[in-house]
Amino acid sequence: MNCANIEAFYWVRRCMAAWWGIVKNPSFLLNCSRFKAVYAARLLPPFAAMSQTDLTLAQQLRITPTDLQERMRAFDIEQKDLDLLASFQSVVAGELDTIAQEVFDHLGQFDDFQNTIGDRHSMNLVREAVKAYIMDLFGGYCDESYVNAKLRIGLAYQRMGVGPKLILAAVNSLTGVLERLCQQRGPALLGSEAAMSLQQSARKAIQFDVHLLFEGFSSGLESAVKRADLKVMDYTLRLEEEVKLRTQSLHRLTQHDSLTGLLNRKAFLDHLHHEIKRSKDQKSSLCLATLDLNQFKKINDQRGHLAGDEALAYVGKVLSENIRETDIAVRQGGDEFAIIFPNTEIEVAKEVCQRLHKVFGEAIGNPLTLSMGVAQCGPRSFATVQELIQKADELMYCAKRAGIPDGGIRAIYGCPNLRAI
Repeated sequence: MNCANIEAFYWVRRCMAAWWGIVKNPSFLLNCSRFKAVYAARLLPPFAAMSQTDLTLAQQLRITPTDLQERMRAFDIEQKDLDLLASFQSVVAGELDTIAQEVFDHLGQFDDFQNTIGDRHSMNLVREAVKAYIMDLFGGYCDESYVNAKLRIGLAYQRMGVGPKLILAAVNSLTGVLERLCQQRGPALLGSEAAMSLQQSARKAIQFDVHLLFEGFSSGLESAVKRADLKVMDYTLRLEEEVKLRTQSLHRLTQHDSLTGLLNRKAFLDHLHHEIKRSKDQKSSLCLATLDLNQFKKINDQRGHLAGDEALAYVGKVLSENIRETDIAVRQGGDEFAIIFPNTEIEVAKEVCQRLHKVFGEAIGNPLTLSMGVAQCGPRSFATVQELIQKADELMYCAKRAGIPDGGIRAIYGCPNLRAI
């Protein structure tokens, strides 16, 4: 027993064991995933676990020896037909160039044929391939290698762009040429009755080959469609990712100030509304600080708007780098900024503002000064968004009116007539 027979023997044993397991325990069929895991490897033929590049076209299309025999019976092809064709091969070999030329003369009437082949070298290659096919047709055998050869021809036609019209035109022309040759040379070699049978055998063999050609052709189309699907899927995924990134970018543009990188006023109001609601739910404190550059108009007037933009960008940088991770810094507009302190008591918020005061005060050659006001709501009573902003603004303007004698940043967090909420 050779290796192939041994492998087939054990495959049959695996099939029998799998089906016997199902007979003993039919509930396996109710659990498809378990059924696949336990029995799939046993039921598939040996080549099913191989990668596609390790398989022949016949194996990829599941054309087994048994299937091949059934296909031959479907076309009424028997061994005597193959033997009869083989007995005429020597005659065909002697007329091979003439047969190929007649087929090509017929195909030359079609512009598609000339455009598809393209040049003399390609034409010669196709001519030799046709001659090899004709010799195979009269080779007297039909096994897996024969089937694979015909499948590859169909696949090659699909990849070359040779459509069904040209394939059928070539088949029709070849059938006519071979029938005439059988009629002319067959009786003398085989006798009249055998010559008639030879024509029928040749016709059946060509029809059998045509069905293999188109199976290979359709396999190529299916592969092309799958490749196209993968390209479309890849393009779709990349497009979705690009749209996602663009959407995120647009969202950032609508939420952030382009000059300072801080959140803008719209985002500020949304965040403040959300944080007040959360503070109410958690019964925690919330602080808001409003900040305003002192004499910002003077910077614009004396040093130009570019210097004013640089000053605003510098403030945004300092705020971003010196607040806590939980704090939210925003630019309300113009030279007005704000910081939201979630879940924070006013004393802690003051410490953060004092740290900012120190950073600005230590900046060398920077004439910027800020006025700040800090207001708190919660944990017992809460203000609306506008009420909290108004209270912080009042405290900030109180600080601005108090003046800054030391040239640094003075933050006043309350006045005798104003009290944080």
